[in-house]
Amino acid sequence: MTDDPIRILLVEDEEDDAFLLQRALAKTAPGQFEMTNVATLKEALRTLETARFHVVLSDLSLPDSRGLETFERIHAADPAVAVVVLTGNDDERLAVRALNEGAQDYLVKGRVDGQSLVRSMRYAIERNRSNQLERDNAALESEIRARKLAQEKLERLTVRLEVSNRELQQFASVASHDLQEPLRKIVVFGDRLKSKHSVNLGEQGADYVSRMMNAAERMQTLIDDLLEFSRVVTRARPFVKLDPARVIEEVLTDLEVLIESKSAIIEVGAFPELSADPTQLRQVFQNLIVNAMKFQPEGRIPKVVVRSAPATVGPTAGVRITVSDNGIGFEQQHAERIFAPFQRLHGRSEYGGSGIGLAVVRRIVERHGGTITAESALGQGATFTILLPIEQAGPELQTA
Repeated sequence: MTDDPIRILLVEDEEDDAFLLQRALAKTAPGQFEMTNVATLKEALRTLETARFHVVLSDLSLPDSRGLETFERIHAADPAVAVVVLTGNDDERLAVRALNEGAQDYLVKGRVDGQSLVRSMRYAIERNRSNQLERDNAALESEIRARKLAQEKLERLTVRLEVSNRELQQFASVASHDLQEPLRKIVVFGDRLKSKHSVNLGEQGADYVSRMMNAAERMQTLIDDLLEFSRVVTRARPFVKLDPARVIEEVLTDLEVLIESKSAIIEVGAFPELSADPTQLRQVFQNLIVNAMKFQPEGRIPKVVVRSAPATVGPTAGVRITVSDNGIGFEQQHAERIFAPFQRLHGRSEYGGSGIGLAVVRRIVERHGGTITAESALGQGATFTILLPIEQAGPELQTA
């Protein structure tokens, strides 16, 4: 509690009535109330914009407003303030309607004395506080229910995710064992046919065996790539602090022979330290740099530029990584399609690969809480932009 006076905004155009109300308050509760008087609704709304009051005591019949509209506009201007309406002897029905719309009390002119006025002011304030508390409690209960529903939904999604991950692990197990075993037999027996019975096979038979072996090799590549895609989750490692430039340096060392064979130019800028899975970040850079060197027109020397710049990822500090090349590029309309598994923009005879590399890259980036996009035009190279947070948060930090 404080000793500050209760501030009242009196909205009354009759000077005599305003004077009598002010005198009644001052005589009954001297020093307890501080009253400001305005004569029109327009003045009342302007005053409410610039000052705070505990109570508005308002006549419903003003020069610029009449009836329930007066209360409604005052209440809309400051929904938190208590409102007591003043009415004549023949307007009590209107006052009751105002109560139903949210006013705290009403007083009939000619029947007001100091005691009833003080009681009404204090009652209005307490009732308004009680109503506000009820509204706050209702809002809090609603928020608690919403959070509980959100938590239950999150728990259901977590269970579904765990089931999905188990199914993915089972698929990886099947792909690495059950699928590959018959494939190995196809390769082994195909090789035996080719080496031991080539004379008996004839030209057409040898062609059939060769096609079968090629198909088996492609199937092996698809299985290996699917395993790589699934292992983004199933074989994820904890995040650690690292320098991406060092990771890129290791990638370039591994690709040294390929880089020399193409006389490729690779430019790498400085990077801030960030939290990441070292093996997976290495996969990201390796896939992007290899693609940049692979998708080149005949006779052109590949040039790949890797840069970083500060950025924000949601509400957190992050880094923007760009990998740009001078390759064949692609039409911008395919910018999303290239990240889908097994999606190719060119025939297998033109450029090798299964079309899984960029899907793996996106999956890794998303596991790190980031995004990857691509911008390109035919014949004008491509730029891949990765946004990653500097710090990783959540259970992934403890994931082995």
